[in-house]
Amino acid sequence: MVALDWGSWPLRWKFLAGFVLIALVGVVGTMEVAERLLESALHRRIVEEFQGVARAQRTALEQTLWHEIESLSMGAEEETLVFEAIDHSARYADPVVRAYVIQQEELLWKAQPTSSLRRRVLQGPAAEKLRALRGRLSGHLHLLLTDAHGVLIAATEPTRAYRFDQEPWWQAAWNHGRGAPYVSTLQFDEDLQTSVVYLAVPVYRRDTHQVVGVLRSAYGASQIFGILSQFRTGQTGRALLVDRDGTVLMDPLGLLHREQRITDLALILDVGARPEGSLLTSEWLIAYSLVGMGIGYRFPSLEDRGWILVVLQQEDEALAPVEHLGRQALIWALALGGAAIFLSFVASASLTRPIGQLTEAARRLGAGQLNVRVPITSRDELGILAETFNTMALRLQDLYQNLERRVQERTHQLQTAAEMGRLIASMLDLDELLRTAVNLIRDRLGYYHASVFLIDESGQWAVLRESTGEVGRRLKERGHRLSVGGQSLIGWVTAYGRPRVAQRTAEDPIHLKNELLPETRAEAAFPLKIGERVIGALDVQSTLEDVFDAGALSVLQILADQLAVAIENARLYQQAQSALEETQALYLATRDLTSATSIEVAARALLAYLPTHGVDRYVLTLVEDLEARLEDRVLQSRLIWDRDRGLFTDLRRYTTAELPIIAREPTREPIFVPDVATDPWLDEVSRSFYLQHRVRSFALFPLWAGETFWGWLIAQGVHRPLELEDRTIRRVQALTDTAAVVLQNWRLFELLEQRLREQSLLYEVAASLAEASGLEEVLVRICRAFTVGLGATSAYVNRETSDGQGFLSISEFYAPEASPTERVSDLGVYYRYADYPLYARMRESRQPLVLRRSELEAQGAPEAKLLAQYGGQTVLLIPLTVRDQYYGHIEVWDSRQERWFSGEELRLAMTLASNAALALQRAELFSETERRARLLQAAAEVSRITATILDPERLMSEAVELIRDRFNYYYVGWFVPDEDGKWMRLAAGTGEPGRIMKERGHRLEIGGQSMVGWAAAHRRARIALDVGLEPVRFANPLLPLTRSEIALPMIVRGELVGVLDIQSEQPAAFTEEDIQALQVMADQLATAWQNARLYAQAQDQARELTTLHRLSMEFSRSLNLVEILEAVCRAYVEVLGADHSGAVLWEKGRDYGVVVAEYPHQGFLGVRIQVNNAFTRQVMETGEPQWAW
Repeated sequence: MVALDWGSWPLRWKFLAGFVLIALVGVVGTMEVAERLLESALHRRIVEEFQGVARAQRTALEQTLWHEIESLSMGAEEETLVFEAIDHSARYADPVVRAYVIQQEELLWKAQPTSSLRRRVLQGPAAEKLRALRGRLSGHLHLLLTDAHGVLIAATEPTRAYRFDQEPWWQAAWNHGRGAPYVSTLQFDEDLQTSVVYLAVPVYRRDTHQVVGVLRSAYGASQIFGILSQFRTGQTGRALLVDRDGTVLMDPLGLLHREQRITDLALILDVGARPEGSLLTSEWLIAYSLVGMGIGYRFPSLEDRGWILVVLQQEDEALAPVEHLGRQALIWALALGGAAIFLSFVASASLTRPIGQLTEAARRLGAGQLNVRVPITSRDELGILAETFNTMALRLQDLYQNLERRVQERTHQLQTAAEMGRLIASMLDLDELLRTAVNLIRDRLGYYHASVFLIDESGQWAVLRESTGEVGRRLKERGHRLSVGGQSLIGWVTAYGRPRVAQRTAEDPIHLKNELLPETRAEAAFPLKIGERVIGALDVQSTLEDVFDAGALSVLQILADQLAVAIENARLYQQAQSALEETQALYLATRDLTSATSIEVAARALLAYLPTHGVDRYVLTLVEDLEARLEDRVLQSRLIWDRDRGLFTDLRRYTTAELPIIAREPTREPIFVPDVATDPWLDEVSRSFYLQHRVRSFALFPLWAGETFWGWLIAQGVHRPLELEDRTIRRVQALTDTAAVVLQNWRLFELLEQRLREQSLLYEVAASLAEASGLEEVLVRICRAFTVGLGATSAYVNRETSDGQGFLSISEFYAPEASPTERVSDLGVYYRYADYPLYARMRESRQPLVLRRSELEAQGAPEAKLLAQYGGQTVLLIPLTVRDQYYGHIEVWDSRQERWFSGEELRLAMTLASNAALALQRAELFSETERRARLLQAAAEVSRITATILDPERLMSEAVELIRDRFNYYYVGWFVPDEDGKWMRLAAGTGEPGRIMKERGHRLEIGGQSMVGWAAAHRRARIALDVGLEPVRFANPLLPLTRSEIALPMIVRGELVGVLDIQSEQPAAFTEEDIQALQVMADQLATAWQNARLYAQAQDQARELTTLHRLSMEFSRSLNLVEILEAVCRAYVEVLGADHSGAVLWEKGRDYGVVVAEYPHQGFLGVRIQVNNAFTRQVMETGEPQWAW
């Protein structure tokens, strides 16, 4: 056997053998790959063509349906039809009478085919108009008109039914009185005995745009059949109409009978496919598109019908071209393989010649001839290799010739180190100091990365404090740290206090590789020392090996020593500043605590000055009964600070049964529970209580005032265990000691006031009010107590509005003796103090006031008209106050006679009012808490939904609808400033009024006579609790029911981006809590809208840049002037959004130019353009672009 010695072969024969082997492998691979790629590309192209056909057929069907809806809507505007609908809808105002008449008419319609009712419906003016309309429309078989109650007014043909208010088409078109176009499914019409599609549109009243009726048409299915028949390809290719479960609705060729189901398509649609797509089965190639997707925004009923337009063709017929292309690809692959083998012979010779030249040059360079160079004959890899060889030889020459220059560079490094030392020595802010140091080291000395590690208080970890670049930011965010003495250069340096250098990191045993710094090839670490104490380390990394010579190490060591001194100075300065700030904070806290005017104010002052670092929640608890035994002790939470929620009140009572640690003897020192789950100090019941509330650790700071224990200040760790430093503990103890004395004084006052109030309560009233289950029941019982207790005929509870300008009647009670006039309810009626001065005087004096009708009439007081209106003879007004807070008043009426109330009766009334006020306060607080919770929940829902929307227009439209629906307001509008900043333009509004105003381009002048303009000009909210009294309000005729309104400015980073206008049908509908919640929601919406707008702008810019890049590539690939000008025209149309663009070339000495390019093509090529206007001449003379409108 002859052995082939491959190593002894010449290089040329090795290349030749390799090329031939590659060529043979390439031929076989190309045969397989080419066939698969061509099949895939052709298959994809066929599928895309089918998808395009399905989309085009679906668009034609949608446009036809929409055109018919528009034509039908224009017919609904006929004056005769509108008049008949208005007249027919208003026939009977009484619903009972109307229902009876309609029932009788329906019986007459069905029983007597020749009745006058049928003649009026089928032969009246409206019926004639419908027939004329049917004659103008194509494909509409039957038209009918109903009124606002679904009753038939006119029809072109007799119908079986007379009422249609329960029909799906009528309810959809009526749309709760708002109106909406409607398209039905394919149905069989019993009257016409044929398949139709029902089209229904609302009939609007012209002056108020109110829906007064519905116009319906039976549109023949033959029209849709004609659209489907327009497409035909091959023997089996056609368009079908199916529903969502794949059932065939219409096949023009009749190959698939109706109700037959396409199983494969149904499976795709059942799993929630996209609105359009394609699939290939064993028999068919199918492309489908959901009908209504293109115009669903105009009327969603079409998209809900579930029609699917399907284009299909048998699989073998559709994919026949694939096999033909596969055979052609095989022939080409074989031809290319033969050519590749031939070229291998040529390539081997061209490659080996330069290699031989490089071999000879390398031998001469090794002999010391540094001026040797290799000729560069190509720009391929061999040319690059020759160029690299020449560069290496040149650098070797420079290495010998530039030693003096390297000395100068080392001097520059030392000077840079001195300059950096002076700079960092002058800084006292530790973060700025470290950031400046690492950036200077990296930038001035040219290293890859620099970091500073500082040893933590435990002395076990070196924590990354500052680092350069994006990598440094990411390392700091994840809390990067290294163990002192661990397997890293930093660990070694911080443990031994000596520098450590890894000239080649791949070979260093203790180098710790960081995946974020993949290019590191050398690393040096230097200890940061103060005397013999190591406080950290400086780490420097380079992308070059053996880069840290003796000079560089000495410079970096100098910098490390200077940096250590600067760090120590900055730390001492920060400690002094921290001590000064802590002393000042304690002084301010003590001042606010001692000057507090109530126990709530003192509690808020205490929690406001507590340190929050390392604490997630503070809870202030007070002992409810100081004289109670330990086992009967009850703690009451008065105020809570939470990191997520801030300060809030949550009055709760905790007994020893649910929290046994309350019964333990309190200590003078704080109690710390670092781990609730395992701490032995806790009993199992208390441990379960804290674990249920997700508390991980807590500390109890006792409140002692002398020898009296008043409660605990509880610090809790919820998201993480408590991290309380000794300085924090001392500060909390100092604050709790001061707060305990203040709280003791106010608690004693509070307890005394409570006991005096309890002695004056009447047992019967207190028991009755205590049994009430809600605010309404409390109010009714209050009214009944006053009516029965004072022997009156009726009593009312009136609540003062939030603006203090009037009151509302919120509850009433009538005795059997009350007159019919007196029994007329005025619940919810708003009364102003300005109109009734005696009510205002009672409010100011806070004393009962008796009004007698005869005396009021003699004085001409306006209250006399009020008593006369409701038949009252005597009215007793009693204020409802709690701790000088005025809630409203009680009105006790007697319609039988004028009477005088004795002193005992007045005292009884005041006592009852005191009890009522307390009960009302508690009930309203509970009701307000529930209402506020619902309000905040609704605001959070609006913010959560809108934060996921990135389309600004959709965000505004959905936001106003959500606010109106969730808060039950009358109208909500979103205004945005125009480009000139002079007008606020309505961008979104709710309901029909919002749609009309938006179509009209409704706008309000900034600073003008409107609340929106005022809020935009002053950047403050404008509230009108009674719009009748608002001096700057714009009265909108489309919103006649507005009683109160608020305009909220929407500001993002100091920029006004809009105004949110909210209107209510109720007077005084906005409380302070409502305004705060709405303003927070408006700010969140403004931020979400700004983010959505920035996102849309970024998307537009990205598309423009992509288009410009593509066009620039087209410019660079062509040298033909006409092709370049055509690309320029296309660029103007695509980038600037123009409709048409053309290029004209002007010849010297002639007064006209010739159009040589245009886009899109509209037949202007070759047309001559005369230079006979100033506009064109200015462009030619100045060479600058000009604009004309």
